[in-house]
Amino acid sequence: PRASRRVPRSIRVAVMAALQIAQELFSAKAGGGASLGEIKRRVKQLNDIADEMLHAEAATETAIPVVLVAVGGVDRLVWPRWAPIVDPAGRAHGAVVALRDVTESRRAEQAVHEREELFRILSAELPDALFLLDPADPRTPLRIVHANDAASRMHGLPTERLLGMSILELDDADTAGHGPERVRRLRAGETLTFEGRHRRADGSLFPVEVIAREITWGGRRLVLALDRDITERRRVEDE
Repeated sequence: PRASRRVPRSIRVAVMAALQIAQELFSAKAGGGASLGEIKRRVKQLNDIADEMLHAEAATETAIPVVLVAVGGVDRLVWPRWAPIVDPAGRAHGAVVALRDVTESRRAEQAVHEREELFRILSAELPDALFLLDPADPRTPLRIVHANDAASRMHGLPTERLLGMSILELDDADTAGHGPERVRRLRAGETLTFEGRHRRADGSLFPVEVIAREITWGGRRLVLALDRDITERRRVEDE
């Protein structure tokens, strides 16, 4: 139940006037694509916020950001926070309201989420082995920090075993011998394409074609490597 404290008419009138302006803004935007259901949802949200403001006993903020319409009909995501203004007798005389614009930070978060989801889908669907490698690990050069299912199948090792290994442990001696030079070139910004040989869990070797480049992922500089089993290509070439 709401507190019984009486809300001055002046405050209620001001809040409802703000809601009326919001309704007009949303109605104007309806011609630009907002559905009637969306307009009603937003207005209800503002009404709920206004009700919380009118009965607030202490400083508070909404649980989630609120979509408002800025000049020109551009949506902005804001986080309202307010505090009641009361006199020593506890009578409400108004409220201090602050709106923190979180549009850009939320857009950045959404962009990161979309990139991660795209990477997850591509990683899962690729027929080639995909690795993310840490070229700066001082103890395990080119440590594997991500490997897709194709990499696991290709090498006969569960993904859990691959993670934490150096990619050089999957190379034969000749391919691994070029590792330090390739790391230097990758860190200088080159995209490398080369052929080598990898070792399966049973010890057998098979030829691979590798495309690798250093990228930024999650604030870290990592090497993205795509390894393709070219056993069949080699067999055709040898015939």
